Amino acid sequence: AEVPGDEVERYFAEYERHSIEKCLQIMSIDPQLRIDPDSLLAQVKEMEGKFIFWALFSPVLLTGDGTSYRPVSEEEQRNLRLSEHAKLQMSARWQLLSGELFERLRARGLTLDHLLGQVLSSNVFDVSDRPFLERGMRFWLERDYLSFAHVIVPRLERIVRRLCRRLGRPTLSFQPDRSQQIQLESALAILEPLEKATFYELRLFLVDPAGYALRHAIAHSLEEADAYNQFVGDTLLVQVVRLSGLTVSATPPAASRPR
Repeated sequence: AEVPGDEVERYFAEYERHSIEKCLQIMSIDPQLRIDPDSLLAQVKEMEGKFIFWALFSPVLLTGDGTSYRPVSEEEQRNLRLSEHAKLQMSARWQLLSGELFERLRARGLTLDHLLGQVLSSNVFDVSDRPFLERGMRFWLERDYLSFAHVIVPRLERIVRRLCRRLGRPTLSFQPDRSQQIQLESALAILEPLEKATFYELRLFLVDPAGYALRHAIAHSLEEADAYNQFVGDTLLVQVVRLSGLTVSATPPAASRPR
């Protein structure tokens, strides 16, 4: 559905009233820059109810590494449709909102100090993140989105795993002959009860093959340079800013199990 132009302008005008520092704080909690997985799932179920033949057609996912995935169970099909629906909403709505917001902030003089000040004010990040955030955000300000993604995506994985440890849920799995990290998707599932929308979006962007799967694409060099465009760069920066709006306290292991 189209969004009336006057509503869009009112949205941007609200940001224009505030300082750059305050704008970044607002972005970290802005409901318009948020995917609500529960709402999207309800929409998918409604569509399934309206189109009774939908269940007869199993969707096929073609991945960036040349393989394909065809979900078998009804739950797998629904999850795939949910991811596709979320990706469509993200690309349509966020490309308009976040892209324009960042362009306006750039025009007003957005600097590295503004970005670092917002992000490092949160206990989600620590001093060891600063060199990566600083280098990555310099790339973003220079519109070098390829370099920005290659610095920030691995650091986001590091941050996710560190948050799990803070909650008493180590991400190292011990085997009889070796130890290894659990899947990033499993680590994100541990964190989802903290703030469902934020960690669902990170899963969609970092690991979901029906989403963007940037972690996999970067680790295995699956994408060409033009895949790391402004939308990818701006959306990654939104994820970083969104994380800065959280406060995560250490929790005893028994109390940190996900629902």
